[in-house]
Amino acid sequence: MGRDDSSAPSRSNSRKKKTCTVGHVDDDSEDKTIASNINPKLSDEAELKNAIRVHKNQQSQSYAYYDLPILSEKTDKHGRKMSAYPCKTCGQDINWPTDETSPTNLNKHILNCHQRERDSQGTQKLADVGISGTGDIDPREVPQLCAIWCAQAARPFAALGDPSHQGIIHPVVLKNLPSQRTVSNGIAKLYTAVQESLIASLKKHQGAMYLA
Repeated sequence: MGRDDSSAPSRSNSRKKKTCTVGHVDDDSEDKTIASNINPKLSDEAELKNAIRVHKNQQSQSYAYYDLPILSEKTDKHGRKMSAYPCKTCGQDINWPTDETSPTNLNKHILNCHQRERDSQGTQKLADVGISGTGDIDPREVPQLCAIWCAQAARPFAALGDPSHQGIIHPVVLKNLPSQRTVSNGIAKLYTAVQESLIASLKKHQGAMYLA
């Protein structure tokens, strides 16, 4: 039997059509669509304006505990400046990324801030019982203050932990109350420091000195 070549041209045309269809990828509409969906990043000032607008709208009750945000010197993980929200209770600036919409950090600070305030009010302060000089105390100075308190009036170390004494003690001192061993060591250091100070003072003294 002879070979029928009538189907050869149609196969060749089919291959040509498929080749043309696959090869036609000139359309850049997809790239244009992707490009149109990308929003340019706002400047720090523009982001701050948005943050101020959100604050004024009071979309969350948390913002009522803060003054209007300002641009902070702190930066986020992308190197962009954050917004600083001044707390009305303690005055501390709470830094928050300008493009962040959830006030989670602000809520957390409010809870902690109010808890500290309640703890402070729950402890009777020395000023309430007529003792002056109860300003801010550096927690690092508490061991020294306790050592001085015990040494000046020859009070026992155990008096620091007495419940009746803790009722009138300063909150900062109460929170950072040292152990009896720490106070004992502090008194020894205090004695040495005073002794060295007196020796240095006597060396500088000129002329006669009368001791009663």
